[in-house]
Amino acid sequence: MLAAHERIKPHIRHTPIRTLDSLNERSGCGLFFKCENVQEPGAFKVRGASNAIFALQKVSKA
Repeated sequence: MLAAHERIKPHIRHTPIRTLDSLNERSGCGLFFKCENVQEPGAFKVRGASNAIFALQKVSKA
């Protein structure tokens, strides 16, 4: 997983994480929301495909 992260690192769009004070107060704990709605559509598929492509080793021609 760490190797995959390094391969696609330059292409990652970070998803913001937010909190909401009113919900934290009502729930009595700290809640965190990962805002996947701001990601480009299909971002998960793009990250997985990018990793697969970047993981390929060059095949030398004989």
